[in-house]
Amino acid sequence: MRRQVPAIISQLGALSLPEAGKASFHHTKYKPIPSPTHHTHHTVLLHLPFLPPANSYKNTESIACKSYSTHLAIRGVDAVTGGPGGRSSINGLTATIFGGTGFLGRYIAQALSNMGTRVVVPHRCDALDVQHLKTMGDVYAGNMVLVPDFDIRNDDHIKRAISKSNIVFNLIGADRETWNYKFDEVHVDIADRIASTVKSHGSIQRFIHLSAIGASPSAPSRRLQTKAAGEAAVKSHLPETSTIFRPAPMTGPEDRFFNNWANLAKRLPIVPIVEGGEQQVQPVWVRDVTQGIVNSLYSWDTLGKSYDLAGPDVFTMRQIVDFVFDTIRETNTAMTVPASVMKMLAKPGDYIASKSPIRPQNYMLTEDKITEAGTNFIQGKGTLGLADLDVIAHKVTEGMCVEYLRYYRSGGYDFGSIGAK
Repeated sequence: MRRQVPAIISQLGALSLPEAGKASFHHTKYKPIPSPTHHTHHTVLLHLPFLPPANSYKNTESIACKSYSTHLAIRGVDAVTGGPGGRSSINGLTATIFGGTGFLGRYIAQALSNMGTRVVVPHRCDALDVQHLKTMGDVYAGNMVLVPDFDIRNDDHIKRAISKSNIVFNLIGADRETWNYKFDEVHVDIADRIASTVKSHGSIQRFIHLSAIGASPSAPSRRLQTKAAGEAAVKSHLPETSTIFRPAPMTGPEDRFFNNWANLAKRLPIVPIVEGGEQQVQPVWVRDVTQGIVNSLYSWDTLGKSYDLAGPDVFTMRQIVDFVFDTIRETNTAMTVPASVMKMLAKPGDYIASKSPIRPQNYMLTEDKITEAGTNFIQGKGTLGLADLDVIAHKVTEGMCVEYLRYYRSGGYDFGSIGAK
């Protein structure tokens, strides 16, 4: 079997993504809804090594020797460089990632460290919770720096975390409020203080801020309202050096989108869908989001702009739930529940979470999240997106993008509670 592994990997790398995932489902009822921003899907190779886009050198000032694997748009780097290029190199750049322990953060950290960038990840969690980040950068080159006991409410901690950085990422966000952190602090106050500190630093040339698709002052949920306020705070401090990204619900092995519905399907006798699942979503693969963010660093043209990062297909939430049930091969027990009833059921959990460290396991069972069921998470008309960053988005319901979901099948990957259709 060990002899077969390299051959299998090489064959997989030579296949296009849909071909690599022959076991994926192609039900006609999952046909995407036509979208005004729907881009024609092209078959592309799965590009894991995060390379610069083909046209990234047109308006970019190279700041490193050609032997290095980075040509990011950063001026005046005078740090020591060395190595053959790539992971086991030092390209002279340092990036601080606030929120680097989250879902998207680990992918950003891996992409940057694979270029030879030193990545600084401040964190407040236990060392065991960040051990997966240690191997994402070359150990001997010291390209992964973990800063423990970090307090985001301490401005001195923020200053120390970005003191040597050329690039700063703010990926901090919350899906629900807790007794310790409210939406206003997480999305507005923290973003404001990080952006203000970056501005006072004076030498940081790029600031990447993660918001959410659907963020607006007039949005129905407080999460989306505060996301919009956070964007405004960043722009007020860094109008020319910030780039804002608004991803749609992201999918991937650690996601809280497909995984959440699969967990509900396995644990509950009935899976509630708010108002029949008429909400439209345009989910995007986490690696496409990462590729888009990394590609933005190769050009000066992305500074001061905002991007809506969404996948190629639009689905209703009902279609998403039906797809999950069929993929994990469980009897579909989804049932329509009015939003008013769901909010009433969510109130006890919201109250307990606001008064104690105990919080509902399912982040979707909150009054604010239920309110969002009336908001469509799709790319807006005329907005910049992945295509403008030279990324062709993968279909999230095919191939390797959804491979992890099949491990929910009872009895093993090839089985399930019901037979394959």
